[in-house]
Amino acid sequence: GDFDAGRDVLDGAQRASVCRIVAGILAEYGLDPGAAVKFHRELGAPKTCPGSGVDKAQLIADIRAALPAAPRSAPTTKGGASAASRRAATARTAGTPSALPLPIAYLVSRDVAAPVDGVAAGFEDWTVGEDGVSARGLSLETAARTGDAALELSASLARTRGEWDDLRPFVVNLSEGKLSRGGKFKMDDESIGHIIERIRTYAETTETPRLMLHAHGGLVSETSALTYARAAHKWWLDHGVYPIYFIWETGAFEVIRNKLGLGRGIGDWWDRRFERFARPLCKPLWDDMKDYALRSSAENAGGGEPGGARTFAIALRSLIDNQPEKRKLALHAVGHSAGAIFHSHFVPLLCDEGQTVESLSFLAPAVRIDLFTDMVLPRLGTGITRFAMYTMDEEAEKDDDLIEPLGVPVYGKSLLYLVSNAFEPEEKKAAILGLDERFRSVKAITDLFRPGSKHSLEFSHARGKPHNPATHARMHGCFDNDNATMTSVLAAITGLTTTVPFPVADRKCDKAASRARGLALDDWRVTATPPLPSPASRSGSVNGTRKALCVGIDNYPDSPLAGCVADARAWARALTGLDFAVTSVLDREATRQRLLDALGHLISGARPGDTLVFQYAGHGSQVEDLNGDESDRFDETLVPIDYSSGALLTDDDLAAIYRQVPTGVTLTLFMDCCHSGTNSRFAPVDRSRARGERRRFLELPSHVEDAHRRFRARAGAPPSMQTETSWPGVIHFAACLDDQYAYESGGQGHFTGIATGLLAAAVAATDTNEGFAREVERKVTALGRPQTPRLMPVPSGASDRPLLSGAAGTGGIDAAVSTPMTVAGALDDRALAEWWLQFFETSATQLRQRLGR
Repeated sequence: GDFDAGRDVLDGAQRASVCRIVAGILAEYGLDPGAAVKFHRELGAPKTCPGSGVDKAQLIADIRAALPAAPRSAPTTKGGASAASRRAATARTAGTPSALPLPIAYLVSRDVAAPVDGVAAGFEDWTVGEDGVSARGLSLETAARTGDAALELSASLARTRGEWDDLRPFVVNLSEGKLSRGGKFKMDDESIGHIIERIRTYAETTETPRLMLHAHGGLVSETSALTYARAAHKWWLDHGVYPIYFIWETGAFEVIRNKLGLGRGIGDWWDRRFERFARPLCKPLWDDMKDYALRSSAENAGGGEPGGARTFAIALRSLIDNQPEKRKLALHAVGHSAGAIFHSHFVPLLCDEGQTVESLSFLAPAVRIDLFTDMVLPRLGTGITRFAMYTMDEEAEKDDDLIEPLGVPVYGKSLLYLVSNAFEPEEKKAAILGLDERFRSVKAITDLFRPGSKHSLEFSHARGKPHNPATHARMHGCFDNDNATMTSVLAAITGLTTTVPFPVADRKCDKAASRARGLALDDWRVTATPPLPSPASRSGSVNGTRKALCVGIDNYPDSPLAGCVADARAWARALTGLDFAVTSVLDREATRQRLLDALGHLISGARPGDTLVFQYAGHGSQVEDLNGDESDRFDETLVPIDYSSGALLTDDDLAAIYRQVPTGVTLTLFMDCCHSGTNSRFAPVDRSRARGERRRFLELPSHVEDAHRRFRARAGAPPSMQTETSWPGVIHFAACLDDQYAYESGGQGHFTGIATGLLAAAVAATDTNEGFAREVERKVTALGRPQTPRLMPVPSGASDRPLLSGAAGTGGIDAAVSTPMTVAGALDDRALAEWWLQFFETSATQLRQRLGR
């Protein structure tokens, strides 16, 4: 199980079995649970096993309760060893195995590495194999040996858990600046100490310990802030960072979005009237919120009690001062919107306590510039090593309408303008740090971001402009759940990139960030692409590195195929002949995680001018859309070899990777599976007579669909990725339309057999992507099967670039260009005709289904 907080729960019969087995081993060797039971993470493991949701003290108490009433160990002898332990030692010496609650084969899946200097190496291999067969075997063996006792014990071990108890190691909850004594998440006098102990354990078992201190923005209730922390904290832990969330009572400010009228934002005249209307209602609430931010770090937050953040800072200092230098905890602070006000008091406090804050990241900061220059600016370069600000440019700020719950814009600018013009003491144009037009006139601020500075400024741009790879947020409230922004913050903290999407998503944020929504007619066209380079050279030194990933899967446990491994090998040979460095992943190697890792490796190291290829041959399928971004309620999916566990590779997963293709890099896809197109999205019906072919479509049984739901519940559904979008820099050749099957016969896929045969000649002749696609389509359709290969819609001009030329144009994450189905993209006559053809073919297939033909 995944026993980290918020995931699986070690409870019931499973917990009872664990306790009984461990108790049996301890009793056999006369050992005390408190001294002998060690968690994996205590052995120097760079992970949290058995999971942050397992309380060791409680588990040991449960193990004690499971010990036999009459201990098997005899009284201690004069030599200090019990009779039981001497018997066990004698048995080991004589080569006779001691009786254990489980056979040793179930306890150790591989040979244990020999100890080195008293520390056993390779401890990560001391585990039962993480697969269904081993789990079932262990379960059956445990049931046979424990019998009904496990069920009886599970009842006695049943525990009640508070709704938010799993977050207690990660949340500091404040009320009016002090530790919260009420609400949904109470903090008692011992709470901070427990948190510090968890941080200590993390730091002692992590090679490079890092602490991320997060302060949320305004308009956030206690429940919303806790829900965000629950969704996000595992993502940080998985990337080696321990998160702390300060929840500091800004929920009363929700009246801004709940009660401020229903007027329509119609320009500056209305906005000025609205500011006058909002000021008396919301300014007092804004003032209170700023006061709570100040109190949180104050010596006296009221009634002689120190601020809750100050209490945490003092306890943290005690921990850090007593750490060995090589495992010193690095501090990083992240504040969104009003959270920048909180951190403008708290981070200076940390500095004054003698701590160094390695990075401070402000997301759309709502802090006044005078507070920032007084409190934060003097500590940059001394107590604060690096500062980064993510915010919107002026045009984007003025394009970000505040939205009332009924969907009616009530204010024609972003929240920062409303704060500046209505809630701050000056009635007009208070200098707010996150406002582009306000901080640009302050030399002390602009000097921070001069070329070569260690501090950084990242703007998200208004609709119609290319995306900044570092931040895509086009609404004020979206920065702290925008994948591009949060992965940029992660990279600033750890120096690492990730292909794992940030787990908190908001549909309205995805919509605002998409260039495919809400654009004027003139915005439908893609900006002009750079001139075509000279014909593609076969030399990597001229046009960059050429790398390929080739995947083929035949040996599915159900519905095996016979030509996919051969396809992958054929593509590998063809691409090797074109100077590509090829990585192949075949059959049993092709698990979901292996494919994600291989794709991430292919893309993460790419540089402008590089040419990449991803080829896949195997089953395709459809599965229930769990994040609501598909109009037909189904996601298309590749089917890895371990699909029966629910580990499918959906179009959302793939889109999250494709969007990471760097500017100036070309990624070409050759997908030989059913559903390799991306428009119509419904299961195909083909009543033509089979001629010895296999269809590369796997209808998922209900138990796999259920497993997929459970898998996504644990891993988190990927954010909406506009999967009908063609990403600039990505050229996609599909073996068939969405409402068709991809076929194989004679030990090879129809699409692959023809495409690989034409590839070398097409590259040598500098054939275009469009020309190559037409020739492949002509030859495949001539086989007489209902399979129509196609080149998926691409950015304007890309279809006319030479095949595998490395000319990526404006590149991966700068701008998403939709297909005509999402009302964007290059709507030239051919693209529009392609769309109508697909529409009518889809409609005809649906009508045939209804008529039973």
